[in-house]
Amino acid sequence: MNRGAWTAAVIAVLGVVMGGVLLSSQRASTAEAATAFVTSSADSGPGTFRAAIEAANASSSVNLIVLTNTLPVQLTSQVTYTGNQDLVIQGNSVLSNRVIQGNGYGGNAVAEGCDALFRSSGGARNLTFQSVTFQNTYCSAVVIYASDSSQTTRTVTLTKTIIQHADGYGLEMYEGGSPAATSWVLTMTNSHVEDTALCFGDGVAVYEHGWGGIRATITGSSSSNNGGTGLDLEEEDDGDISLTATMSSFNGNGEVDPESVSTAGADDDSTLVGALADSGPTAQCCDYDGINVDENDLGRVTIVLQTVVQASGNAGHGINVHENYDGDISFTASGVIANDNCNDGIHVREYGNGSLSAQLVNVTTAENWDDGTDIDENGNGNLRVQATASSANSNGDDGYDLDEGCDGSATFVFTVVSANNNDDDGIDLSEEQNGAFNATLAGSFVQGNGDYGIEAYAENETGLLNWGGSIVLGGIYASGVTVIP
Repeated sequence: MNRGAWTAAVIAVLGVVMGGVLLSSQRASTAEAATAFVTSSADSGPGTFRAAIEAANASSSVNLIVLTNTLPVQLTSQVTYTGNQDLVIQGNSVLSNRVIQGNGYGGNAVAEGCDALFRSSGGARNLTFQSVTFQNTYCSAVVIYASDSSQTTRTVTLTKTIIQHADGYGLEMYEGGSPAATSWVLTMTNSHVEDTALCFGDGVAVYEHGWGGIRATITGSSSSNNGGTGLDLEEEDDGDISLTATMSSFNGNGEVDPESVSTAGADDDSTLVGALADSGPTAQCCDYDGINVDENDLGRVTIVLQTVVQASGNAGHGINVHENYDGDISFTASGVIANDNCNDGIHVREYGNGSLSAQLVNVTTAENWDDGTDIDENGNGNLRVQATASSANSNGDDGYDLDEGCDGSATFVFTVVSANNNDDDGIDLSEEQNGAFNATLAGSFVQGNGDYGIEAYAENETGLLNWGGSIVLGGIYASGVTVIP
């Protein structure tokens, strides 16, 4: 049978509705919609995953692929979706995922010269993965590529999806075209990404290179123990970045074993990384973060992390957020734990003309190798940090290091906060050029730190620090700041 006749036969058969199959809510309701069923675990041939994707490539009516295979689908080469229609790839079992896997894991993706286990490079605006596992590949696991230059929005949805054991990226979403103008929307629900390539592969990476934004919503999910960053969101041109994460974890990324490393004499980030690199193959630190967000041109960054989000044990920062040009940052964290990272627990920077507002409620940053919480506004703009029922204890530098580095006001409010047993200051606050300085502590504890309890600095105007009702041991160093009482 020739390819055209075979494809037509497949399409005819695939339109049959299979009783009892868990169907996605995103399935099209039109009469023309067709479903492809995967019944075979083979690499190719009738009933295989490859044949189902080829059917979707050949006919826009195929918008749902249901995996019913009992044994894992065994792919020997990449499967590529080139269709323009929305597509759902879904396992039919509510108890366990259907598995798609490659030839192995633990090689070198760059040396192998491979791209992905599954790749989408067509014009589909919406791709959904549900109750499916991608694993064991010398390549990246799932790559979504947008090649068009129109101002479109691409949505990728993972529900109860597992991506693991990949020598490249776990999930990579990126764009080409000239100009690159795709906006990305990522939704992860009850999904997990883990064990990607050492010092190379991010767990989840979304790259927007032109005029477009990124919006990510992560719920009940994780991206942990990856060789690169757990979650990496990067916007290179004009566009906003929005991240909301709830009940999710981003732990152990960057391949580091802190227990096997001596950091004696390490006094800055480069020394820390060098100490790890020099300590042998059992301790590898690639300086990757749990969460990394970079907005590199005009755009606003909005981060909302809600109970409970963990970003601990990473080789770089736990949470790293940069707005590198003009634009505001709004950072809201409630019920966040960022402990035992090789750099700061929480690291937020606004470099251009824009303001930075951070609200921390029930946030713990402890035993990080640099600062616990480090938040800076380095351009012309205001800085406001409000911490409530939070702690920054036993860190390798300051507990809280908060700086307004250019023209703009600095406002700091601490309520029922502890900053104890840090190697440098408990709380270090500064406003370094023109702008007001106001800091208030209430019901807080600052004690046992290696340098000052509180260091407060205002350059060109007289600031105010009111710590009444708090316990501060170890002294207060103030320059340009009036201390009450």
